[in-house]
Amino acid sequence: MKFPICLTAALLAPVLAGAPASAGTDNVRYPKDYTSGYTFYTSVDKTHPKRGPSIRDMLINPAGLAAAKAGKPLPSGTVIVMEVHRAEKDAAGKGVKDARGKYTKAGLNFVFVMEKRKGWGAEYPANLRNGEWEYAWFKADGARHERRDMKSCFGCHKRVAKADYLFTLKQLKAFAGK
Repeated sequence: MKFPICLTAALLAPVLAGAPASAGTDNVRYPKDYTSGYTFYTSVDKTHPKRGPSIRDMLINPAGLAAAKAGKPLPSGTVIVMEVHRAEKDAAGKGVKDARGKYTKAGLNFVFVMEKRKGWGAEYPANLRNGEWEYAWFKADGARHERRDMKSCFGCHKRVAKADYLFTLKQLKAFAGK
């Protein structure tokens, strides 16, 4: 039995609308309001073997923060932003620290975004899949970084699968009071 094209499209539309988005960094958008609409919850000093010392400021959107405050798992719609700031360097190339022993910022370098959506990640093989999280890399001005292969993010975060793939879940829970 043949169906007219318009009837076939009408029947398939609800099915396709509920289908998960295909995998990829392009699913994640730059959250333009994150500096005013998200909550800072921790900062981590890190030294990268190629880029040197940096400060990683972690921010979370209201949906994720509300769940953390309620002691619930991070829901679909959670967005975590990691601002990567260059650290000031001394003459030897080492990070300059303040009175608290933390690196001092010399400027925003990159913005990484980690976003969780229902159905995301199903296309990835088990050795890469990070639950329903996707990752994206943006330049300081918000433009998407040319590098779109986020396998290194998936591989690294896979190590903290028990913490919902989040290295700073402990700090988030402490900040949220849970």
